[in-house]
Amino acid sequence: MSKLWIRAAAVTGLAAAAWSLSVAAYSSDSLQVKPVHPRLVFNGEEAKGGTGPMFSYRDSTYVPLRDVSTAMGAKVSYDKEFNTVHVDTPVPVNGKSKVHATKTLGDFKLSLYAAETEVPYGKPIPVWAQLEYLGDKEAVVNQGFKPFYFEIRDEAGEGGGALIPGILIPTTYSPGDVFLDQLDSFIDIPSYNFTIYQKAHPNEELPAEMLKDARWSTLPPGKYTITARPDFSLKSTGERFEESAEIQITVK
Repeated sequence: MSKLWIRAAAVTGLAAAAWSLSVAAYSSDSLQVKPVHPRLVFNGEEAKGGTGPMFSYRDSTYVPLRDVSTAMGAKVSYDKEFNTVHVDTPVPVNGKSKVHATKTLGDFKLSLYAAETEVPYGKPIPVWAQLEYLGDKEAVVNQGFKPFYFEIRDEAGEGGGALIPGILIPTTYSPGDVFLDQLDSFIDIPSYNFTIYQKAHPNEELPAEMLKDARWSTLPPGKYTITARPDFSLKSTGERFEESAEIQITVK
């Protein structure tokens, strides 16, 4: 058993646990613990699977940090250089935006928002977008799992967006329907970082530590253009749209 364990909390308090975590280092290489197998339920849904054992020690129940974080929609990464565990949670889509941009796409309106234009390094990027249907009767479009995707580019114009699945699904929009999505720190930001890394290291495989030890889900300090780009077509006419909405943010 490892000398280092992350104490999340007693199981009864997991749902309300804050993301202020401490690492407890024990003086001995071994502990006398009791294996336990409780059910972990988050917002009424039971967490499936797991990466490590759970045990009881001195009347406290310990669970793997990664299991708890994943079940609550967070990403865990370990910075080996500074011996630091980072837990990054998604930004809820709410509140007033400080900057926005809108494009009209036929009977649709694509809008992009940012709650902040300057974000401290390591903080989640509070950017979201929506596609609103303005027509007066139902419209069927062919789209992937969403009708638009995000692109991230630095000041040099380098970067791009996440790969979009090629399978298109007919989706019906009724008058007033809105599709809402946010910049994903688990998909969109890693896609940018992978693209930049591969450009700087052509013909090399991504190092394993980029997935495990580095904060690959965090944008480095700099200025960025974030774009919401449409990725759907009207089933009736096959019409596709090229206009996109973009905003600028700075990571300090």
